[in-house]
Amino acid sequence: MIIPQVLFLMICTSNPKAEVHAIAKKVHQGENVTLQCDVQHDQETSWCRQHPEQVPVVIFQDALNIRSSEPDPEYHYGFGPRFSSVLNRTTWTVNLQIENISEWDFALYFCTVRVKGDIRFGNSTHLVSAEDTGDSVPLPLCWTLLGTSLFVTAISCVAFCGFHIFQQERMKSKPSATRKSNRHESDYQARAANVDLESEYQELTHKDSALYAVCVKKEQPRRD
Repeated sequence: MIIPQVLFLMICTSNPKAEVHAIAKKVHQGENVTLQCDVQHDQETSWCRQHPEQVPVVIFQDALNIRSSEPDPEYHYGFGPRFSSVLNRTTWTVNLQIENISEWDFALYFCTVRVKGDIRFGNSTHLVSAEDTGDSVPLPLCWTLLGTSLFVTAISCVAFCGFHIFQQERMKSKPSATRKSNRHESDYQARAANVDLESEYQELTHKDSALYAVCVKKEQPRRD
């Protein structure tokens, strides 16, 4: 039975083993290579290929009918007989044989096997060019997505920290403005109090002057 493509791709992209434990294998263009699958074939074996920053694609499904021991691959996405299935009768596993390796064949390969309705992932191999002197291997999709996720998280953290610092500075500026306003109010009240005291003083001075004048007038001797 053929696995629905959408569901199958979801399973492929969620498989950490195929991306983390890939074994690098250096090959030359034009060579033939056979990739091993370490899961025994039960009902259906499929092989997938994944280029960096791309989702996996199915090369073929139902790779081999064990009863007849004849290859019967169902190809997908334009793959052809250059990719063939090979049954290992000792381990009863289905391997992938690629003829006349081209530059576009340098990618990640892994097998999946349907066992009693469950999907099991086998080992994975990363084909790299033998002419490439560098030791670096292109990152699979999982690590690319992880790097993107970490970058977005870092940007979010920076934005959050900046907003938090802005809020703190804003809260610090509020007491300063309040103190300034309170100081102005205190100065105003002090000036008002001084005016009131001066008015009272002038009023008292006026009363004292009037009282003094009356007293002086009373104390003056009468002239007969």
